[in-house]
Amino acid sequence: MKTKLSWIFILCFLFQSYALADTDDDFKQCSLLAEDDFALSECYNSAISAYEKRVMSALNDILNADIEDSYKMDLKNSHRAWINYKEMTSKVIYSAQDGIAASVISSDFILKTTKQHALILEDLKKTLGLL
Repeated sequence: MKTKLSWIFILCFLFQSYALADTDDDFKQCSLLAEDDFALSECYNSAISAYEKRVMSALNDILNADIEDSYKMDLKNSHRAWINYKEMTSKVIYSAQDGIAASVISSDFILKTTKQHALILEDLKKTLGLL
């Protein structure tokens, strides 16, 4: 069963949907209207927050599902590793840049990574029949 769940997770990763969500549309609209770097930063923060909520919602639904505890522990460990990856890579990106570019490039990385993680977890949730 563990191998089956691993394959399901891998397939979800490979075949996830990349359709634009409302969050993407809101971010695009916000960034087009941003008059300065502070406003653009707020656009990123809002979009990141929306995707973080989707991550947590899907994660909690899966962890509250009737699946084996060992799978839940694997998912928790995977999520912790993802958080570490996101934070450390963001720091590297930020430190490699100068000025406002550092903040924008780092925020863009966090946004894309968080969106991808949300989509993966939502696909896993669908695969497990938790919708």
